[in-house]
Amino acid sequence: MQLYWCSAFILPNAIIKDIEKLLRGYLWCQGELKCGKAKVKWDDVCLPKEEGGLSIKRLRHWNVALMTSHIWRLSTFKDSLWVRWIHEYKLKRYSFWDVPITAGSSWCWRKILRIRPLVKQYLVYKIGNGQNVSTWFDSWSSIGPIVDIIPTNEIQSAGFTMKETVCDLANGTSWPTGWLQVYPSLNSINIPLLSNHEDKLCWKDSDNRLMDYSVSRIWDTIRPRAAVVPWFRVVWFS
Repeated sequence: MQLYWCSAFILPNAIIKDIEKLLRGYLWCQGELKCGKAKVKWDDVCLPKEEGGLSIKRLRHWNVALMTSHIWRLSTFKDSLWVRWIHEYKLKRYSFWDVPITAGSSWCWRKILRIRPLVKQYLVYKIGNGQNVSTWFDSWSSIGPIVDIIPTNEIQSAGFTMKETVCDLANGTSWPTGWLQVYPSLNSINIPLLSNHEDKLCWKDSDNRLMDYSVSRIWDTIRPRAAVVPWFRVVWFS
């Protein structure tokens, strides 16, 4: 039941606390949790077995991992009614990474927007034809999204719009000379060679490896980590 709701929206903190209290009670007391019965910190219990835990996923991190599927669909323009509706009525002229959180936004939409900083750093494009990748907002270069380095007002004052794609950049657009001096990291960007293939959005894990999208891989990237314990194979064996 909780997995269904975790994939629909970010659960309130109070709900997560209540559910995990039930889980702790089942583990330590076979029922209602009683004071002093828990022998190990819940944070440690929720680590993978090789790191000394029981591989019980923390609901908060699993919730965020499941919710990234919505961000993935929006970023890859999946053919669904919800994606088309969001692009038409919520994003409008904005990039998903730039759309502001307004007072009139629904609770669910605000929650999705607030996990952007966590997810953004791990989403990287492999450039194909460059037509669906924003020059400014998407991560396609070695320095990450360019808008994180150059303010939007300076981009626009230089004569650019915020709708340029990597395809536009590769077909003749060059950086203003002054930018290369003020932002020397631009010199390290290699303008990609375009192909006839579609652009591909990849997930960059904590070891900087690019891989296909998977909820379990996302969870493994954003979860808390601990050192591998030498005794886990003694305890967990077939």
